[in-house]
Amino acid sequence: MSKIKFEVVDYYDLVNLHKALLEAKFHSNPDNENISSSPVIANFCNNIIDLLGNHNQSWIYWRNIENQSFFMERAINNAILYNSMHKDLNQWENLNFKEKYNISQNYLSPFIGDENSILYFIDEVTNKSSTKNKIYFINRAIEDIVFYNNISDDDNLWISLNNEEKLNLSKNYLSPFTSDENDILYFIDKVNERLEIDC
Repeated sequence: MSKIKFEVVDYYDLVNLHKALLEAKFHSNPDNENISSSPVIANFCNNIIDLLGNHNQSWIYWRNIENQSFFMERAINNAILYNSMHKDLNQWENLNFKEKYNISQNYLSPFIGDENSILYFIDEVTNKSSTKNKIYFINRAIEDIVFYNNISDDDNLWISLNNEEKLNLSKNYLSPFTSDENDILYFIDKVNERLEIDC
């Protein structure tokens, strides 16, 4: 295969490329769940932060996962998401400790942390993958809907939907974790309750 050269010459172009990759890698509802654990993407993200750090030392502090609880939780959620979507492979359960340690670094990149941070990640993914998985993801989906409704320019984003639209949106959010009608109705009721909608 012939080599392809890609060049970014401006510092802020590189910052924006980093932001785009970060959004894709830590998205709460990714179209491609493989991105978050990809070693190729992880290496690319790490290289970008290395370059940014050479120009601005503040990236060194930013990169420490101990300072980034939001991204730690997103990485944990994405690992659980991948595992739940590939139950036939038993991905996480079949990994030995060294493999879990290595893939954890992929999920967390471009952030780096000490051994305690990696062990925390492994423990959280292991515990949440093995117990009450469906309930966990229903509650996570509820939090996402409430969050996006609250930050939307349209304050009545959820309220403005009719029942059929709420049903379809709820099915999309809960897929592939559950298609049970009771779960979907529970989800709608809880979102209405959180947003204090009188039904």
